[in-house]
Amino acid sequence: MRQRTRAHQLENSFDALGEVARQFHLKLQTRPVKTTHHLRRLLSLVHLYGRPEVLAAIARAHQYETYDAAYVESILLQERRRREIPSPTPLRPKRQELIDEIDVEDPDLASYDRLFGTGEAEEE
Repeated sequence: MRQRTRAHQLENSFDALGEVARQFHLKLQTRPVKTTHHLRRLLSLVHLYGRPEVLAAIARAHQYETYDAAYVESILLQERRRREIPSPTPLRPKRQELIDEIDVEDPDLASYDRLFGTGEAEEE
């Protein structure tokens, strides 16, 4: 009973995104897939990328009659690459302690002066 309630809440949250989402949801239900899995994944994309971008990707997937959360995500990422928008998730090392152990020598700033022809020659 509890799972049905959660699934129903998930469906209502997804349908509340708009008419495009409702149409996608109806078509998704006709496919032999776990609807709640796809809806949950799509809602997480909305949280990450924003409603307008995800709805545009859903509309494109609906246009091609492809009803799969992975396909919607692929469309979304392709569109972001096309517009050269960086990923909203910050890059994080998997093991921070390895990054903390790296020792880097301070650069010799005189090499930059030599590279650009500045420094002692200009002072004279």
